[in-house]
Amino acid sequence: ILFFCLFFAFRKIKPSFLISYFYSFTDEFHQHFIPGRTARLRDTFFDLAGIIIGLLIIKFLLKKSILK
Repeated sequence: ILFFCLFFAFRKIKPSFLISYFYSFTDEFHQHFIPGRTARLRDTFFDLAGIIIGLLIIKFLLKKSILK
């Protein structure tokens, strides 16, 4: 969802991708300090998978001229 919001704000894929993935790292860092939560690198990979799926959807919609 963050990737979509950033894409519609910037209308550029690269900054949207980088900011979204950076946010996943900061979220994991934050969880390290919360009792009962753990920070795991693999969770950032799940976030990355969601970002990539969002990227593919955006590219598909741009190709079909649904988004302009």
